[in-house]
Amino acid sequence: MNRNVLRCLVLAVAAAGPAVAEELVLPILALQWPGKAGNRWNSEVFLTNPGPSPVMVSNGRFLPGTLRYDVKCYPPIAAFHLVPPYSTTLLPPQELDLDLQCPVAALGAMAFDSDGPVLISSRVVNTLNAAPPGGVLSARTSRRSAGRTSRAPAPCTNCRG
Repeated sequence: MNRNVLRCLVLAVAAAGPAVAEELVLPILALQWPGKAGNRWNSEVFLTNPGPSPVMVSNGRFLPGTLRYDVKCYPPIAAFHLVPPYSTTLLPPQELDLDLQCPVAALGAMAFDSDGPVLISSRVVNTLNAAPPGGVLSARTSRRSAGRTSRAPAPCTNCRG
């Protein structure tokens, strides 16, 4: 067998092997962090799986920063978050709070491990002296026809835009 063909075969087999675990670092994490005038800052973390296979992402590990506790809660039962293929999973502040055993406030960084490719992003939300919303919003569905397009308003002819 030609050496070049053998090298290509070895590289193809190596590339088809299982995904290597990756460490993902979220540089800024805030949970119930106090601000001026009663503001509270909370992070929401988004785990995005760009690939065709499910990816397991570990619960976050807190990196150096500030954790304030009154009483710790039990750690979460699930040690990972399953992110389905081609989708994004939201980790709301309440879930991150459980991952860190219920701190009163936290400010620092967080690291996650994954068994495949995953993108991590976050945003910090100001909850202005209010508890962060929990759970999924509920809504009633209704089926209505869209109506005729002849009822649509005419386009703006002298609008500034």
